[in-house]
Amino acid sequence: ELDNVFGLAQTVVNSYDPNDKTCLEGESISPEMAGEFVHYKIRFENTGSAEAVNIVVKDVINTEMFDINSLVPIDASHDFVTRIKNGNEVEFIFENIMLPFDDANNDGYITFKIKILETLVVGDSVENNAEIYFDYNAPIITNTAITNIETLSISEVSTKVFVNIYPNPAKDFVKIQSDSAIKNIQIYNANGQLVAKYNVIGRNLEKQIDVQKLAEGVYFVQIETENGMGKEKLIKK
Repeated sequence: ELDNVFGLAQTVVNSYDPNDKTCLEGESISPEMAGEFVHYKIRFENTGSAEAVNIVVKDVINTEMFDINSLVPIDASHDFVTRIKNGNEVEFIFENIMLPFDDANNDGYITFKIKILETLVVGDSVENNAEIYFDYNAPIITNTAITNIETLSISEVSTKVFVNIYPNPAKDFVKIQSDSAIKNIQIYNANGQLVAKYNVIGRNLEKQIDVQKLAEGVYFVQIETENGMGKEKLIKK
């Protein structure tokens, strides 16, 4: 049992954790997202006085909001294994992680996706938090990430012009496709600030752009085509 591998033979001077949990879709999603995946990122940081030998991120999934069977780990800062106990208790186990405690190397994270239930409607919200176990220390409980289901503004939904962005979430590059020639592409952060702009020469229906320099988070991509404007949400991981 991995529950019993925490064999650190020393005085407990291990880590404590200013950690957080974020829904990468943001604080609101449209009702059309019911039955679709949402993405979560859990961050942890060792600010203690010794390396963290073993770390367990525990997430109890509320089955009245989420489909536990749809959960898929996506990415993590270190090697891990996933275990589900008692039907809805998910554990991401970082065994022998040996996470340092210096500022340059003491961070870690796990991201996963999970579907919300099809029965959720406008006015409902989905909530999720996690517990971080650092060796023998008591668990640190993250903030509760709350995402409301509501009618979104025009900046957050597609318009009538067909556009497609993939992969999404993206890490390095994304391809943007449209059914009409693309003229330019503008990327806005969650605060509505323009962070990147690309002019497209010729009558291209597809454009690949580099998003490596974008910070992790949610962005809105506005695509101007010869037949109108399209908007899509982009998640940078």
